[in-house]
Amino acid sequence: MSENSVLKIIRTCLYAMVVFVPLFFWKWTMNPFIVVKTAIFQSLAGIIILLWVALAIRNKKYRPRMTPLLIGVLVFMFALSVSALLGEDLMMSLWSQETRTIGIVSLWFFTLFYLALVSLKNAIKWQKVWFLSLVTSLFAALGALLAFIPFVDNLFLNQRNIRP
Repeated sequence: MSENSVLKIIRTCLYAMVVFVPLFFWKWTMNPFIVVKTAIFQSLAGIIILLWVALAIRNKKYRPRMTPLLIGVLVFMFALSVSALLGEDLMMSLWSQETRTIGIVSLWFFTLFYLALVSLKNAIKWQKVWFLSLVTSLFAALGALLAFIPFVDNLFLNQRNIRP
């Protein structure tokens, strides 16, 4: 696969993440605003991370630079990882509660995703990312406002006026 096609897949996954993570939920799950969003984020971030690693192996320009911020983030993640592995409840440390899903696994996804985005900064069309983010935010706000209308609120949730 060529470098351009890999970058195109990475950009598509990033655009999909910007749109689907904030807007998509499944109202019939226990935590409609968390579990599905975590699954979407980790799936798309995982694809981006794997493709980035493949690019970084083949081309030096996609490798992260050792900056004080990067060193600080890696030291912090190392300390968190040791703490999680030596903690009292390993499963809770790894995954956290299903209502939050911010265990060490998610934190490593965030860290690797950060490394990928920093390393790919020139290959990503950031204006498009920000534009999609703005449009997605407007749709999310519109959805929250529509939840106050009695016949529309059931489309989103069965919890009138709680979530918006």
